[in-house]
Amino acid sequence: MAGNPNTPKETLIELSKEKDQGMKIKLAENPNIPSDMLIELAIDNNPLTKKAVAENLNTSSYVLRELAKYEDFDVKRGVIFNPNTPIDVLKELAKDEDCEMRYYVAVNPNTPKEILIELAKDEDCQSRATVAQNLNISKDILRKLAKDEDCFVRQSVAGNPNTPSDVLKELAKDEDQDMKIMIAGNPNTPNDILEKLSKDEVVETGFGHFNVRQTVAGNPNTPKEILIELAKDKDFEVKQGVAFNPNTPQKIKAIFFKIFIIVSNKIINRTNAGF
Repeated sequence: MAGNPNTPKETLIELSKEKDQGMKIKLAENPNIPSDMLIELAIDNNPLTKKAVAENLNTSSYVLRELAKYEDFDVKRGVIFNPNTPIDVLKELAKDEDCEMRYYVAVNPNTPKEILIELAKDEDCQSRATVAQNLNISKDILRKLAKDEDCFVRQSVAGNPNTPSDVLKELAKDEDQDMKIMIAGNPNTPNDILEKLSKDEVVETGFGHFNVRQTVAGNPNTPKEILIELAKDKDFEVKQGVAFNPNTPQKIKAIFFKIFIIVSNKIINRTNAGF
């Protein structure tokens, strides 16, 4: 009942009088609990209750401001992702000594641009990389981060769909295979770069079984001329990417799906034969 969003306020008030910690946590998690009750729950000494209050969308900015001062990682993280958290509180948390806390501020889709600009200068490369992945970051900052000394930061820029095509062209000069993967999947990558990447010969990268050609095949902006060539690829995953690409001509899709059905039936028959 304490966690049920349909429980009447009067009942929630009665339940809040109980000393059971599990009850308080459930109350704090209730999406329909009144904000005045959350004030009382925020005072509770149990970090799990405070965390639930910090994550509740009914929690007022005043309470979130106070919870941000509490020295508990999960509570602060809850404050960071709450859309009711004041900007000045996020600014303070963006200066937190814990680099992981700064990372969460950078990953938050609600973090204002002015805070992201500061985090783009962070000494921790993970924070800078996360800023580079944030869809709210400006193109000017993406251009600066594209020249970052850390490869992971540059890869993050390469994967951001807001990264300008001229920046992607520069990054495409990098021989790092993981960088190529990110560029191959970016919807802003110019056609001439996609064509070059579609001929990449490396089979595996740090992203596991994914290869560059497979990523180009799956890019929804890859021109049909490149897809037609990739349809001849020896790699099954590349062919699969071509088959599901919206730009692939229907004739090629029809051929692929017939092949997939035949292969699937053979696998099923072999499996049944084994039993």
